[in-house]
Amino acid sequence: MPGTSDYCINTGKHGILHGTTTEQIDSLFRVLKSKPKIVLYFHGGLVPREAGMAIADKLLPGFLEVDNHPVFFVYETGFLEIVTRNLTHIAAEDVFKTLLKWVLKYTVAKLRLPTGAKGIEAVQPTDIELHEELSKRMEKQEPFAEEPVAEEVEPVTNLEEQELREDLAQDSDLMQTLEAIGEYEADAAAGARGVARRTEKSADTLMSPEVVAEVKNDVADAVSGGSRGVLTTATVLYRAGKALVRTIDRFRHHRDHGVYPTVVEEILREFYIANIGTSIWEDIKAETIDTFVDTPGQDRGGVHFLNQLAALLTATPKDSWPKINLVGHSTGGVFIDNLLTAVAQRQDAGIFPAEFRFGHIVLLAPACTFWAFNEAVLKHQGLFESIRIFGMTDENESKDGIVPCIYTRSLLYFVSGLLERKSTGDRAADVPLVGMQRFYSKTNVYDAPDEKLVQGYVTDGSLPLPVRRFAWSLSDDGAGLNSHALKHGDFDDDLTTLDSVRSVLK
Repeated sequence: MPGTSDYCINTGKHGILHGTTTEQIDSLFRVLKSKPKIVLYFHGGLVPREAGMAIADKLLPGFLEVDNHPVFFVYETGFLEIVTRNLTHIAAEDVFKTLLKWVLKYTVAKLRLPTGAKGIEAVQPTDIELHEELSKRMEKQEPFAEEPVAEEVEPVTNLEEQELREDLAQDSDLMQTLEAIGEYEADAAAGARGVARRTEKSADTLMSPEVVAEVKNDVADAVSGGSRGVLTTATVLYRAGKALVRTIDRFRHHRDHGVYPTVVEEILREFYIANIGTSIWEDIKAETIDTFVDTPGQDRGGVHFLNQLAALLTATPKDSWPKINLVGHSTGGVFIDNLLTAVAQRQDAGIFPAEFRFGHIVLLAPACTFWAFNEAVLKHQGLFESIRIFGMTDENESKDGIVPCIYTRSLLYFVSGLLERKSTGDRAADVPLVGMQRFYSKTNVYDAPDEKLVQGYVTDGSLPLPVRRFAWSLSDDGAGLNSHALKHGDFDDDLTTLDSVRSVLK
């Protein structure tokens, strides 16, 4: 009797087969050629390979129950584990806590300040208010979630930016911590051990290497000149001002993620960007592209699968072709984007049957950007029969904190706010993701051409309910549209959602 592994294609770095051989894929296709319906499943990029196999083991019986022979694409990531560990570490750092305190104070004050008024100190939250708000994280609540935001917010003035820097410069705890970091780096580089510290502050930090280098240089310059204090941290103060300016600009353009999450995102962007998972996120997405790139001497899983699929279709009469459905969770949606593009390219090159098209596509909380979805799905609408997208309502998405002690919103909020890029390749904040309801409801904010195309396609009001393309959980709109998932990771666990997926596959 076949085990779960007989239904899986395992790949590693660059999409190269790892744990699966080309012979095993060939054997898989000897089974597939007799199956009228096949479902290709792409798990999310959050989990290590063992968890990916566990997901396959869990979903296998349900797919077989609706006569869809599954093929699970399993790849190694472990992204969420790394992000959770690093964010937890950052949340405990003295530097982060001090920056969070002051940037939050100035952000809230700017949002409270009446248009044209002066004197930002008068409307800053007190230390007691700040403590009470930040304590809400212990109850998995978002600080300043009820803070009213005016429709018109004025930009940060040069004076306000300077006031923030002066407050930071007078924070002795911050100064001592930065000096400890600078001195520690200098001692470590020299191979010193057991060097006495002038401060008891922790020198352990996950700040980006370039930021640590700046702190190190500032401290060294100050020590050589006989100075201490503000002169040792000039670049850190400058960066804090930039974080405040960007935070307020996002509110001014209605691209914020709420008071607290936006402040956290901009501090992380300015001081910790190298250690919050950006490179891992890029690697995950690259693997979903690389696996379909035919490179001599490398057995790439996607390439061998498509070659065998092309051979199966060529050897089979068109009226007997299998119906192949696609299901992807989170970055599995990115995988499906790249699969559609790879098939279209092969059809254009004459190496894949031109008449072939997939059956149904189901995306569960997809992490693909609007612009990539536009280039893959909308551009190749003739390559599949239908599509359905499951996600959470924005209210529920906002409550799904990935690391409540520091980041109180969902993984997709985190990806949109910090990790993704625009179509130009530039990293940006608040990049629209297909699996997030917020980007369909604020059409006056997200109004670029590719954004309007995706909004119109996904929320097409001319479609009757049974073939509607979206379902925002909690949803009870009928067979194939129901979902009770309240966390990003729930969509491949929630029985109601899985029943809907099977209903679509039927």
